[in-house]
Amino acid sequence: SLAAVLLDLCPVYMIIIAFFAFHEKITGRKVLCLLLSLAGVILLSGLGTSKPVWTKLGLLFGILSGIFYASYGLLSKAATNKGYTSTTLNFYSLLFGALICAPFTDWKTTGAIISSFGAKAVVVMIFNSLCCSLFPYLLFASALQYIDAGKAGILALGEPVAAMILGLLLFNEIPTILMLLGMVVIIIALVIMNMPDKNAIAEGASPEEISGSSIKTADLGRNDSQDNREK
Repeated sequence: SLAAVLLDLCPVYMIIIAFFAFHEKITGRKVLCLLLSLAGVILLSGLGTSKPVWTKLGLLFGILSGIFYASYGLLSKAATNKGYTSTTLNFYSLLFGALICAPFTDWKTTGAIISSFGAKAVVVMIFNSLCCSLFPYLLFASALQYIDAGKAGILALGEPVAAMILGLLLFNEIPTILMLLGMVVIIIALVIMNMPDKNAIAEGASPEEISGSSIKTADLGRNDSQDNREK
């Protein structure tokens, strides 16, 4: 539970670094939604219901996991601002990730599993890689083309809610009252995060303009980078 909470601190790092790197505003809404989301994550994880087990090394790795996850989002944001697509980003990210992890992989056990279960094991491995690696990062990188990094990081905190629902449907894991409360808190945070900007509405902007403002900004950035490369 502590490891999960430390990983989900990544939006904190993203908001702070994005403020300096991309001049993204730290609004009251972001701070509120971030605090609500983290409170929901803590309730969902069960942290606080029992004494957490931790070591200095485990705490360090947990903090680094959040920092590196935030770094992926921020570097992806920088790349999308230069015109790279989410497909290109994920291709090279997963390619080099696979090359680095290959020497540490237990190929003997992997081969034994495939020998024992045949095509079924291969299908499960492919499905697992698509759902746990490719699709999440592809969608996250795609989101960065249309919204700022801090907001994307907060919206990604909906992951524990999905995990709880899938655990209930697939493994009959019955959530506790605190877990249900955490889910409600996270959903409230996500709803608030996606509410229209009152300032934009007051200025007479249409809903399409409000929702599409970040998209237009991203498109302008990509067009400018394309023009520079052509020159």
